[in-house]
Amino acid sequence: MRLILAGVLAGLLSATAAKADEMVFTSWGGTTQEAQAKSWAEPFAASSGIKVLQDGPTDYGKLKAMVDAKNVTWDVVDVEMDFAIKAAKDGLLEPIDFAAVPKADLDPRFSNEHAVGSFYYSFVLAWNKGAVSGEPTSWADMFDTKKFPGKRT
Repeated sequence: MRLILAGVLAGLLSATAAKADEMVFTSWGGTTQEAQAKSWAEPFAASSGIKVLQDGPTDYGKLKAMVDAKNVTWDVVDVEMDFAIKAAKDGLLEPIDFAAVPKADLDPRFSNEHAVGSFYYSFVLAWNKGAVSGEPTSWADMFDTKKFPGKRT
């Protein structure tokens, strides 16, 4: 088995680990992975009897090396969508078995043959009204130092 890329879905975990007594989940480490373990990996392990081992951090080079060596140790990996698209294009991912994962429960905007979104995030454009005259309305404005002079952080 090479790799199934997915988000935090018990159905996918069940499909991945259907014939195993343990599986490896790889993420970014730190408090994010601690929260993932507490919120779904531990409950999944308790209900399925399948031990979820943690690994990390997620790394494209490591994934490619494992696939090339035919020695993949990761079962489920948390990555950004651009990583997932490239890894799928490069043949590093296995397609998700949608007979085992209820696709009707997935948001089609954030899932495809190889990946399922696990959380959403955004970037925020903010400024100090006391230091900036006018209102930047785009990232282009944010970095237009003539129209909006001053420091950026």
